[in-house]
Amino acid sequence: MAGLYGLLYAVPVPPFAIPGYLMIVAFDALEAVLPSFPSSTAYDAAFAAFLAVLALLSALTASWARTHGSLGGWRAGASSALAVLGALALVVAAGLLLPSGNVQVVPVLIITGSGIGLLLGGAAVAFGRTVVTRELA
Repeated sequence: MAGLYGLLYAVPVPPFAIPGYLMIVAFDALEAVLPSFPSSTAYDAAFAAFLAVLALLSALTASWARTHGSLGGWRAGASSALAVLGALALVVAAGLLLPSGNVQVVPVLIITGSGIGLLLGGAAVAFGRTVVTRELA
């Protein structure tokens, strides 16, 4: 998760920056229900805790992928990070952008497309390209 977030600053080109932006948008939505942060240090600590929760979800997903025939090695970890971020993108699109009265179609399409792409990319990395094409057929 930290690596995907780091892409936002390391390679600020739109395709590579999307995962970092998705994490920031999701945390901003979560920040609305949290109490206000008294300092920037508290904000940074809360964001680090948010990344830790995403990493925990990613680790659980990697464990599931390993028990269900993942190709092994680094693939389970990388694919689970992509899948968790893809699911987060779909939650952001469905839970935050659509219910608001001012729906902007382009951001919803970009986030939804990114989420689907990340989920399919995670499946392809974990189980190989044939699983994704078989599931889509």
